[in-house]
Amino acid sequence: MTEGFCEKCRAGSTDESSGSIKEGLFGHEFKGEAAKCPECGSHVAVLWRQFAGFPVKLIGCYRYKLVGAHFGGVDFLSRRVPDDQALIRRTRLNSILFTLAIFAAIGVYEWWRRSHR
Repeated sequence: MTEGFCEKCRAGSTDESSGSIKEGLFGHEFKGEAAKCPECGSHVAVLWRQFAGFPVKLIGCYRYKLVGAHFGGVDFLSRRVPDDQALIRRTRLNSILFTLAIFAAIGVYEWWRRSHR
């Protein structure tokens, strides 16, 4: 393996990396998991630019491998792969539904709090 990816994963991707990203509600985030490699442990994920958890702009699909996690974030490797439209749709829908559920829970909590004063 070179740079943490096996030869098969290197052959199915380009040298283009996502670079260093800041994950969070108002930044970039890798979402989803597909095509997990049994040899090197990497998987395909979708990189989104997001706002308040909503996926706003598709950056692209990358073969992603977590290297380590620490207080300031995560260390990872990534290599660009062709876009997986099914994974893109699934991650967009899951993100939107999750964010709407959070906003709905906050709304219900606020309604309950105000109605029980």
